[in-house]
Amino acid sequence: MGLIISKMNYKNSVVGVDTQVRLRNGKKERGINFDNAATTPPLVSVIEEISNFAPYYSSIHRGAGYKAKVSSTRYEEARKNVMDFVGADEKKDIVIFVKNATEAINKVAYRLSQDSDQYIKGKTKSNTINEKYVILCLHGASF
Repeated sequence: MGLIISKMNYKNSVVGVDTQVRLRNGKKERGINFDNAATTPPLVSVIEEISNFAPYYSSIHRGAGYKAKVSSTRYEEARKNVMDFVGADEKKDIVIFVKNATEAINKVAYRLSQDSDQYIKGKTKSNTINEKYVILCLHGASF
């Protein structure tokens, strides 16, 4: 199996890669994202999809109107797509959308702490996250 190197120019697929930012000295230069975990720019295709769907957007599972039904249907379709992608079993697995990894860890850890007497609480440098890792590890997760 050989290594395939793409010759696609991904620069054109990302929003804002040529955005000029002001430096301390007053000059402007093209910005660089050093921390994509916190500041990942969106893909052009994502912005286009959001713009196309925006006129139909409404609260998910909170209304009886047309837009709420359309939004709820698309949301559930997205959940099903994720389940299919990861090979989840609809009868025993669930997909929960979250904003970021910290929110995901917090939700899983909270749920596991409610279902187990193996919850460990202790003082660490970062109580909020380290406790969550302990809970996840007690339930078989490995990192």
